[in-house]
Amino acid sequence: MKIRRKNLFTNYFIESENRQIDFLILHNIAAENLEKAIDLLKLHEVSAHYVIDINGDVHQLVEEKNIAFHAGTSYWSGVEGLNKNSIGIEFFNPDPDNLDFTDQQLEAGIKLSKDIKKRYNIKNCNIVGHLDVAFFSEIENFGYLGRKKDPSYRFDWQRFYDNNLGEKLNYKIFDLISSLSSVERLKEGLANYGYKINKIDDNFDGQLQSVIDIIRYKYNFKLKMKVEIFQDTKNAMQSGFKKRECWFLKIVSENNLKRSDKSSLQGWNSSDNMYDQLKIKFYNREDAIKYANDNGYEYVIRESKCSKVRKKSYQSNFTNPIL
Repeated sequence: MKIRRKNLFTNYFIESENRQIDFLILHNIAAENLEKAIDLLKLHEVSAHYVIDINGDVHQLVEEKNIAFHAGTSYWSGVEGLNKNSIGIEFFNPDPDNLDFTDQQLEAGIKLSKDIKKRYNIKNCNIVGHLDVAFFSEIENFGYLGRKKDPSYRFDWQRFYDNNLGEKLNYKIFDLISSLSSVERLKEGLANYGYKINKIDDNFDGQLQSVIDIIRYKYNFKLKMKVEIFQDTKNAMQSGFKKRECWFLKIVSENNLKRSDKSSLQGWNSSDNMYDQLKIKFYNREDAIKYANDNGYEYVIRESKCSKVRKKSYQSNFTNPIL
């Protein structure tokens, strides 16, 4: 295949003569045209080995032997910092959330990926998207996915799988995501697939939620669920209005009653569906509604019933209400 080399970078990469290449990472980049997309990479001092135009033209930006700056803070299948042993391919798309990738560039991408896979003996499980590997490094959300969401959900992964490129997530993982019947098994399955899971246990934590969010975005996998958006009401031991502005989203399972068991001794309900117990916090109602819409949830809003604050004076403590 013809590869154009007129746009080779002179910087924003590290020269290397003998590096092990084990991963192929696919990206998308958005701009008005290809030239501006390349300028955008330089502006941010990053790079990729190739960029594929919408007409299928393949442009090499960095020699394969050199380390391009395309993956950033990343992890896959036990390896952190994937720049050093990966090749990155950018797919140019002016509006990747609203426009499909063209047949010409997908076919060119498949041909190029097959060639790279063969030359470096890359395993299918190590052909992934940037969104699969790019995690946050800040302490408060270390290891969470969502730092990058490319290539977008409009990228035709199935076309690559049909050409023996990449490895689709096992259907059993999708079933566990839908039911959450065993969080520990779900975490173990995701970790074995390659995702970064800090701790394999039965705790539904923020990192697991971030991985599920990415999987659902990547495969356009919608969970048919009803949710309730509300503000917490204070119990008898709480007073004041601090944190009253926070909103919560709770998934309301249609078969809650069928899946719940009431203990005759303790008098509380348990459920084997972790979604029934999941409550996500937002700082305003609009963000909660957006999250529901983005995930295809049917939602209802429960307005809190705030009691009116009556003005009282110290003297009113001694006033006889009968007089």
